[in-house]
Amino acid sequence: MQKGINLYTYILIYGDMLYLLSLFAMLPLLAIPLQLGNYDQSIEQILYKKTRSVTQLHRTISSISFLLSSFLNLATIPIMYYSIKSAVEKIGLKNTNKFMSLAIINGYAVSVAWSPFSGGVAIALETTKVPWSSVFYKLFIIGLFGLFLNWLMFWIIDKRTGSGQEENPSDKHNHAVSEMASAQEFEEEAHQPFTQKPITKILQIVLVILLLISVNVGLTSIWPLGLVVTTTILAFPFALLWALALKKGTAYWGETKSYVINKMPGMADQFAIFLSTGFFVQALQYSGYNHFVTEYILQFNHWVGSNLFLLILPLITLGFGLMGMHPITAITLLAESMNPSALGISAEHLAIALVGGAVMTFSIGPFSGTLNMFSIIIRQSTFRIAAWNLLYTVSFFLFLALVLLLI
Repeated sequence: MQKGINLYTYILIYGDMLYLLSLFAMLPLLAIPLQLGNYDQSIEQILYKKTRSVTQLHRTISSISFLLSSFLNLATIPIMYYSIKSAVEKIGLKNTNKFMSLAIINGYAVSVAWSPFSGGVAIALETTKVPWSSVFYKLFIIGLFGLFLNWLMFWIIDKRTGSGQEENPSDKHNHAVSEMASAQEFEEEAHQPFTQKPITKILQIVLVILLLISVNVGLTSIWPLGLVVTTTILAFPFALLWALALKKGTAYWGETKSYVINKMPGMADQFAIFLSTGFFVQALQYSGYNHFVTEYILQFNHWVGSNLFLLILPLITLGFGLMGMHPITAITLLAESMNPSALGISAEHLAIALVGGAVMTFSIGPFSGTLNMFSIIIRQSTFRIAAWNLLYTVSFFLFLALVLLLI
């Protein structure tokens, strides 16, 4: 108010990130067809077939988590946990919660690197003015190779600890369970010859994702609404068409109504975070203090050099997350305070570095929504879950640093 801002403008400052709120409000609609089509049961059936070794099971779980997270976002975590819990517990691991944490969270986190439904990607590209279509393939390669890196790290650790050996009794039991599951599936197919196989439903999910991405790229190239608004607009009609294809249109409307009435009010905490983030960033600009932040960043960049600054930037994002700041808030604050040309780096490099920092924060940030949700489910401290994921996050950072230097 001391800067001469009227009440109307003051209120509008809170709405600077309403577009992101709309995205997070609409995304859960895409989970409704997943529930109506019993896709979680298909996931469980696939896992029963993939229990011949721990590493194979880890690859399967992290791959499905990577796939679902690309459009379900945070909703992937409870869906995956309750879908895999029964299959994982039958293996007889020393620490089942740690195994599920590594498989689900690592698969989820690397999908954050490229998905248009990811808040990290959305805000990074929106604030840096980088078109998603121009940087998509780079982000997707980072996410995909990040997934492969997780597989490699788990395989190395599993070989050293010997937890995946197949001679122990739990693995023999596991083989028996797999055979029983296969026999049960064969029996079900004999009685219900037109029942879709589990892999068919996974392929349906892949098809939906490909259609979403294709339409998203097409629309963002012909209208100026941007990635976030386009994705928000597409969420509802795509979910509806998916439900109609499953012949669950009536059930979809009922679930949508229930979501709006019962679940959307529960998102008040997320809304408060993003409204506060928008206000904080705009308040910095109106007050003039953003110039101090920009000046400090320029001085630090001049001191360490553009290349090293680019490598440190993901760590700065992670540092804010470790101090309790939401990754979206950290990315917004940093991106709004940086001028890529003045820093001597491209806007694409800046966006990729910020997204990489978000991936790391979602993996080991003890105050992130990812770890908090998993903490509630398994009743473990977020700091313990972060410690489980630390080695994988370090390896991802080294990979990200290499990418930033080479592209």
